[in-house]
Amino acid sequence: MDRRAFEASSPNQLWQSDVMHGPMVTVDKNKKKKAYLIAIMDDNSRLIPHAQFYLAERLSDFKDCLKNALEKRGLPQKLYIDNGSCYKALNLEQVTAGLGIGIAHTPPYTPQGRGKIERWFRYVRENFLPTCPKEHSLASLNELFDDWVEKYQHKIHSSTKETPIERYRKNMKCVRPAPKSLLDYFRFIEFRRVKKDRTFRLNGTIYEAPLQLIDERVEARFHKEDPVKRRKAMLGSILSRDNWDPRQN
Repeated sequence: MDRRAFEASSPNQLWQSDVMHGPMVTVDKNKKKKAYLIAIMDDNSRLIPHAQFYLAERLSDFKDCLKNALEKRGLPQKLYIDNGSCYKALNLEQVTAGLGIGIAHTPPYTPQGRGKIERWFRYVRENFLPTCPKEHSLASLNELFDDWVEKYQHKIHSSTKETPIERYRKNMKCVRPAPKSLLDYFRFIEFRRVKKDRTFRLNGTIYEAPLQLIDERVEARFHKEDPVKRRKAMLGSILSRDNWDPRQN
């Protein structure tokens, strides 16, 4: 197996992402819970498009981290990620496919494929975590971490001999900006068949569809994190019989 060092030739050609177990944080007054650091690194520049501590490593947490990274630094050509369940979720494939982002998964038992971000995690453990107060909330931890990451972006990197931000900005013409409607790409997609009474059920809510969609299979796009509270919704515009957003009414 060829394990020679690889480096992307330009910014946003390849982003690596991984999760690091973080410190305990205070939640719900005196209750303690472990924090997880989800981070994304640009392979070429070593810039961190986004990194944040979360209370879990779920699909929703990774999607939040990715959304923040895309808003800040545009669209990568490819994501290089782990084989964990949240990274192999169908919805993540839907999100990235819609944005024109490829996904590559680390081969099993070869963590060296994400060596750059693993070394960065070691740098975080050795240089950031020892400076943290023993008692902190998730919000205060992330506030301290944001300031620390900003300083990292402007510090000379031992491998590139440049600061991550300077190296990233050298070839900005290669960077695709994120679409203005970025949040829409992060919706879940499910298919339902419209019943004779013009309704279908989605996440416990009944929706009404136009008469012409009876017995048709419709594609519903929605945000689980922001569910529609009304029991019924009437479609105002038809995207296609296989492409329908229940939040448009």
